[in-house]
Amino acid sequence: MYYVHCTYAYMFQYIISNFRDILPSEMSSRATSVCCTPMHAKNHPNVMVECEDGTKYYADHIICTVPLGVLKANHSTLFEPALPDSKIKAMDKLTFGTVNKIFLYYEKPFLSPDISEVITLWSEVSENLPMEDRWYRKIYSFTKLSETLLLGWISGDEARYMENLNMTTIGDVCTNILRQFLNDPLVPKPKHCVL
Repeated sequence: MYYVHCTYAYMFQYIISNFRDILPSEMSSRATSVCCTPMHAKNHPNVMVECEDGTKYYADHIICTVPLGVLKANHSTLFEPALPDSKIKAMDKLTFGTVNKIFLYYEKPFLSPDISEVITLWSEVSENLPMEDRWYRKIYSFTKLSETLLLGWISGDEARYMENLNMTTIGDVCTNILRQFLNDPLVPKPKHCVL
């Protein structure tokens, strides 16, 4: 048994596009360090972000969206002063595992303009089933990034298994999932499938 859930809002795209519109285009270099000013030295902004190209940006506040794995591996060299021990301990207790993205590019739109996401809810599957017969059931959603680009999400051991499959196989499996959950045998195969 399976179910389909469609979301009609583009909230994250809205947030990202609004930030993209107000940020200068030269702010595209990767940050290599974040230095915070002690509260008693208030002659300049609170934060300095240094980028790999040597550019420095100053701000009163920043939003840091570093992936957990990157943060765990680099927190000791990324922040000055170092993060408090309580933050490091909390971070070390967090686990995310493997999460992969599947980008499906199509030649032309096929989803209704009102659908922004297809969430797959699978019935329970036995862990005794061989991985090749169950890996795709960990694909839990497809988000419409544009009219011709979908983003699929998969996690866990199944995501690691999928990394060894060829793109044609992954694209074909995703097509079958979309056909099943949308109850539409005419869902096209993607022009390109990229992890």
